[in-house]
Amino acid sequence: MNITAILFVSIPVILALITNGLLVLNKNIVLSNEQKAQNPYLPPGWVVGTVWVILFGLLGYTAYLMKEYPYLIALIFAIIAYCLAYPVLTDLNPSSENARSLNRGAFILATILVIATYYQKTENAIIFTIPLWLWTAYVNSIEIFA
Repeated sequence: MNITAILFVSIPVILALITNGLLVLNKNIVLSNEQKAQNPYLPPGWVVGTVWVILFGLLGYTAYLMKEYPYLIALIFAIIAYCLAYPVLTDLNPSSENARSLNRGAFILATILVIATYYQKTENAIIFTIPLWLWTAYVNSIEIFA
């Protein structure tokens, strides 16, 4: 693995680790016991944090594979920025269910767009975007059916 690939993977992973640390320190954003009791299918916080570190690494590697297409790299990093902002956008105003639903829907559509776009360019990149889509589908399903 060359230095460019290492940078593409490590920058999103470092951002995910920093975000995880901030979420742990900010008690207002972390799921309360009351929220966990309402939805027993929600995974523990450490699982969510670990999954996002892995997903960010996969997105970084996908960006590396797509380095010949700057607009796709911009899309990947826009999704990473959205993911970093997602806890703040959804949990600072938990009573706004419409806003949370719109955010989840927009994120799933963006993920589908990423997968479709990458499939046209290289089949290798799609492999690294599928886990992101599966995770968002899981999270949305437990939110909807809880």
